[in-house]
Amino acid sequence: MRDLPFDARSPQRAALQRAVDRLRSLDREARRIEADRLSVLAEIDQLAAAEADRFATDSRSEAMPRRAAAIETGHALATSDRAAAGLLAHAASLIADYPSVHAAMTAGSIAGGHAHAILHHGTDVTEDEARTAYTREILEIAMHETVGRTWHLAKILAHKYADATRADRQADALARRGTTLTPLDDGVAEYRVIMDAAYALAIDDRVRRQARLVQDAERAALDAARREQADADLPLVRPLAQIRADIATNLLLNGTPANTDEHRVTGHAEGTIDLAGIRARIQVTVPVLTLIPDDDHRPRRDLRTAGLQGAATLAGYGPIHPTTARLLTDLQAGWDRISCHPTTGQVLAVDRYRPSAEITRFIHARDQHCRAPGCTVPAHRGDLDHTLDAAHGGPTSTDNLTALCRHHHTNKHHAGIRMRLDPDGEIRWTTPLGAVIHDRPTSPTVHRPRDDGSDTGPPGSSARRRSRVKFRRHPRDTDDTRHPF
Repeated sequence: MRDLPFDARSPQRAALQRAVDRLRSLDREARRIEADRLSVLAEIDQLAAAEADRFATDSRSEAMPRRAAAIETGHALATSDRAAAGLLAHAASLIADYPSVHAAMTAGSIAGGHAHAILHHGTDVTEDEARTAYTREILEIAMHETVGRTWHLAKILAHKYADATRADRQADALARRGTTLTPLDDGVAEYRVIMDAAYALAIDDRVRRQARLVQDAERAALDAARREQADADLPLVRPLAQIRADIATNLLLNGTPANTDEHRVTGHAEGTIDLAGIRARIQVTVPVLTLIPDDDHRPRRDLRTAGLQGAATLAGYGPIHPTTARLLTDLQAGWDRISCHPTTGQVLAVDRYRPSAEITRFIHARDQHCRAPGCTVPAHRGDLDHTLDAAHGGPTSTDNLTALCRHHHTNKHHAGIRMRLDPDGEIRWTTPLGAVIHDRPTSPTVHRPRDDGSDTGPPGSSARRRSRVKFRRHPRDTDDTRHPF
């Protein structure tokens, strides 16, 4: 039997358990203290508002009490008065608009980062009924998720419950796209491009895959040189980050994906690699009615449920503009149809007119990202892992496969962490010390209908029915390998 980190034979296991328990206790206490801190900040904001009522009605006079309160708050917290003013506004908004979130902090159930994510993305949810439903749903998630994962899912849920102006805001943000150059020290600079998120993730995916092939070629050249015992300097194997930067530079300067002729990298064990043949991959989940805009190109408010007219979601990012989603769908030669449970949003099946790698498509649609706690690496950039190893009889099926990035795939096999996949897609992770972490699939958050107490179907329906949508085959739907990028 091979040893695993902190297993029953480890002399450090008991000490680690005590340290982790102590850390958990201190963190819960810190969360309660942070909740008390927010209460005091909100009280200061209320006092500043009451003091402003004593002054004249001109805006300058009314602002002075708030400025004075911010100065005093900043001095108490060793920060600037501008930063203190932001803290006061944040605390006042949290306690006034999201009292249940503050209560969860007081109970130690969520951290300040969870609350910040909920409040930040909830800005667009202005209707009281919608905000209550949004808060209830995201708070249930935050109590079992990391801050990073909560931030990602809050963005999706806020889009579901927000006013129709969300699409207008996305259009305005895209109108501000551009480039910036920031000189840095030591002869380097940073070049940034603000663009449509779908294009950004597609570019990143393509450059990453090209860089992996280039690094493999460099390693093969190094191994060959070692076998030949060459007296000359051994070939260099660059880190992936450097290769990605070099490829991106060449793409922008020369329009070619490598610094060699004809888009090729030599030195690979099996010949040359055509980097130009590597196409970008992204995963976009588009509710079917998002493909059918109203006459004014706005979402239909009476059909804003996650399986019908909801957020078009880009894996690894979040909601995208419906116009972008429709463009990507029109350009794609083939796309998946996802059947979801009408209430829970759980993925039930995935199919195509010409089925290809159905299991992979199902897992990617269900998981969206790596299923390790807190990880948001898109599913298509990771591995499909057998929960029960195939070597031990585990079947290659949807109830035994999950998406894991390479880092967490390695952890599962060598760091002593264990997992169990339930039929509904939930994973129970067990740490080396025996702690159980529940990870729920993202798909119910994406597909579950709005929880706003409204009737259970579109106008004119007496009960919720599972929608049956027929898809016509596109005339260009002849090549499953085509992609808009």
